Amino acid sequence: ADIVVPNNNGAQQHVYFYSQSYYTFKGLTIRGSGSNGIWGYGDHITVDHCNIKFNGKAAVSFQLPGAADNQVLYSHIYQNVLLNWPRGNNGYADAGGSWPGTVIWYAGLRPVARGNIVHMNGGEGILSYGTQSGIVSGSALFEQNVVYDNWSVNIYFDNQPDNVARNNIIFNHPADTSTWLYPPTSPYPWNTRYKYSTCIMLE
Repeated sequence: ADIVVPNNNGAQQHVYFYSQSYYTFKGLTIRGSGSNGIWGYGDHITVDHCNIKFNGKAAVSFQLPGAADNQVLYSHIYQNVLLNWPRGNNGYADAGGSWPGTVIWYAGLRPVARGNIVHMNGGEGILSYGTQSGIVSGSALFEQNVVYDNWSVNIYFDNQPDNVARNNIIFNHPADTSTWLYPPTSPYPWNTRYKYSTCIMLE
């Protein structure tokens, strides 16, 4: 059995870097953070062959300033964003969103997600989003990933140019309402806790 009780600390990061470049985190198991597994500001950061699970917020979150050429490769990313799991446990679904994503590039340039298995997380699976004035972003490449059963979107491109998703396997199993803390109040697909069961979303 793998039993983890995350610390209820929204400011905790297990791996944190600030204004750093050319770091590689390889072969790590990162679990049980009250906040993010890996989080920071920098460029040319690589997460490779890691096992990232049971964290309260994102598994990996690349933020500004400095978010060019960061990549997540061949990693298993499972049951993160626990603050939004099981579905509907905290009102986020009914309020229309505002949960964290799982593998995130914010206003990043040339992010790469390749060969990962990303599933059953309480936020979007893999996403690249956002622009800021004076900062070039986009040109993401998400390829050869298996991405499924994330809440609410498996792969998400938001407000960026030239992003590419190719050769991924993306799917959702039908929702198992027995895992929900609160039962649905209306049939599929109209209940808010079912919504956004989407494989790829573009905005």
